[in-house]
Amino acid sequence: MRAYITNLPYTIERDDLTEWLIDKGVTSAREVFLPRDRDESGLNKGYGFATCEESEDALLLGLDGAHFQGRKLTIVPARPDARIRNPITCDHKEQ
Repeated sequence: MRAYITNLPYTIERDDLTEWLIDKGVTSAREVFLPRDRDESGLNKGYGFATCEESEDALLLGLDGAHFQGRKLTIVPARPDARIRNPITCDHKEQ
């Protein structure tokens, strides 16, 4: 399952979120993606995506409302987005 995670700190790194998920028991967390602003700041946009094995779906969604670095996270199943070809690089299809 791919989860949409919101209210992340803007200064977070992918490894920070991956380690937190593993510490919480989501040991299959992979493909953690944090979009960044395109301006010179390069900060994260405050949301991201994480993919885990089907057997840990309930555990990942059970973290909804958990606190991470002082922020209460919202974690829900991600909706498919037809505009995104590759969720890792966020390449967009030509229109």
